[in-house]
Amino acid sequence: KNMSQTWEDTLNYLKWYEKVLASPTYGTYTCVELMNTYKDHGDMVNWEKYCRYAAEHFNDVQFPKLLVQEYIHQGKNDEAIKRCDEMAKLYPTEIYFVETKALMTFNDKKYKEAVDMFKKLIEIDANYGRAWTSLGTCYYQIAMENRNNIA
Repeated sequence: KNMSQTWEDTLNYLKWYEKVLASPTYGTYTCVELMNTYKDHGDMVNWEKYCRYAAEHFNDVQFPKLLVQEYIHQGKNDEAIKRCDEMAKLYPTEIYFVETKALMTFNDKKYKEAVDMFKKLIEIDANYGRAWTSLGTCYYQIAMENRNNIA
């Protein structure tokens, strides 16, 4: 056999990786390897399983971000928003989760709800220009809706 083994051989190999997950030294690396291997083989169920594991067991904000991105990619917007809400509470100074939810809300044309989220971003970082720009765009969209409702 050459180094490019069959998927069944790879699955047997991955069982050894799973034994290392609890390691404080190698656990994060092991999760990334498991996630990459499963994703490369199109097994998103196991990819998500290990991404969730990493998000819950390692204090690394990148794993929840990956999970949210994957939910959006799969069209699971409700799940992405739910995870954004959870992670915004866990990481209150992290812009990504509030901004992602705000942009999704804006894209759903829920401008009044998005205003509050962009204001929250400004509370996190008053110098975050994209939040100010997006807030202005929300107000513009609300004004246009109001104008159209009058006509």
